[in-house]
Amino acid sequence: MTGSVKTQRDEVVIALRGTYSSDDMAQMQGAIDAVCGELGIPRGAQRDVVARRVIAAYESGSRLPLNLVHAGLGAR
Repeated sequence: MTGSVKTQRDEVVIALRGTYSSDDMAQMQGAIDAVCGELGIPRGAQRDVVARRVIAAYESGSRLPLNLVHAGLGAR
């Protein structure tokens, strides 16, 4: 898949730089949901920031679920 990530829950659209399978997309969405769910982040700007961090980590090759969650939390 190429293009963007758009979730039904938050209606955030983020452009992706690569080509990803549905499994890749599900892995990114799972990390975004885990971070936002744990921190109680509703849809909106904060969730968008988490999504961008997770996607950036995935695109840079950091694809283990714990690493994606770590990135979503903003840890560097």
